[in-house]
Amino acid sequence: MLISHPRIMVRPWITCAESFCCAAASLFPKVFCSLLLTWSHYVFLTNAVYDNMIVYQQREVLGYFLAGIGCVLYGLCMYTYFKVVLVGPGSPLDFEELKIKDMDRLATRYTENPYRQESAEEEEEEEEEEEDNTNNGDGAENQGTEQVARREPEQPPFDYVRMYTVKQKKSAPVAFRYCLKCSCWKPDRCHHCSSCQRCILRMDHHCPWFATCIGFHNQKFFLQFLIYLSVYCGIVFVCTLCLLWRFFTDEKYSEGEFLSLTLVFLFVISLSFFFAVGVFTVFSGWLVLINKTTIEVQEDKWHKSRNQYEFDTRNRENSANANTNIFNIGHRKNLESILGTSYWTWILPIGITNKVITDEFNNGINFEIDQGAYDQWCYDSQLQDQLNQQVEDYVRRTRREVNESV
Repeated sequence: MLISHPRIMVRPWITCAESFCCAAASLFPKVFCSLLLTWSHYVFLTNAVYDNMIVYQQREVLGYFLAGIGCVLYGLCMYTYFKVVLVGPGSPLDFEELKIKDMDRLATRYTENPYRQESAEEEEEEEEEEEDNTNNGDGAENQGTEQVARREPEQPPFDYVRMYTVKQKKSAPVAFRYCLKCSCWKPDRCHHCSSCQRCILRMDHHCPWFATCIGFHNQKFFLQFLIYLSVYCGIVFVCTLCLLWRFFTDEKYSEGEFLSLTLVFLFVISLSFFFAVGVFTVFSGWLVLINKTTIEVQEDKWHKSRNQYEFDTRNRENSANANTNIFNIGHRKNLESILGTSYWTWILPIGITNKVITDEFNNGINFEIDQGAYDQWCYDSQLQDQLNQQVEDYVRRTRREVNESV
């Protein structure tokens, strides 16, 4: 048996090796970022502040002030970094009410799988089957209680989830999304991450620097980390630039003094991270102001290229699909939905979300919307569907006439 099926012996080792590699890949960015930030802080305090400002230049007040600011920013950066990792983005799997017990018993007329697109013929057959089941209700009762119980569908979580972004079917009052891999219901703005292997609430993106996703529960700490790190890198960059400028303008090298290479490395790294992280901080702040995620911005680009011939009621291109953001409720409320309602929560890394399913807008399941924009979006989409149906009917009728003439 062991000779004919050697994979039985190898499989446990492969599984262990795969688990070890995944754990190492997940641990590496955390260790690397922590060591890099700690090294920069150590060089900044010892080489830039103490050796050059306090000892050499005798500017103790400025030196201790910069050291204090650097320590505070370093602590905030480290704290928010690990808060992003430990808090996590949040998932529908955190709520027992959103888990699907049996995928085979879904109420399909209320659900939608984004990977399966039904044709018009399939929808008509489904409606006819439902009508036949309704008309033949007396015959179904004779098949026994076991078969009725077996066909009893699993209902979507009507009491907890509101769906706005899923196209509704004619036979259903509302539609719900679900994930086949996680076996759970997917609220609005929820996406499945192939790296994390689970669905993420209000998923923004998967960040390799944290080895985790940025989602509803940790986006506040992620944005604050970017701000703290940008300010920290800016201060280190300015200080090292002044020291290097003073060294070359005063021609200290002609007096036999040597330039510290660690100071040069710190200058280069702080310069690189200041501009790179600063640009990404501005981009992330802009997304928060308009209440969009990175995935939604990318989806808008896809819709714009795919629906280049679609128009709304005001004869403007793509607004029904790409330019309408029903979650944009104003800059102030958009900020409060991520950072909190108090200025203290804006500045300090204090958590504002929870995992209570009954908390309407604070658990990542439901979101406030602009009702006027949503109504206009639905109306424009309805008109666009009618136009697409008319074009499809015209093409089908033209083809039939051509075939009959031949």
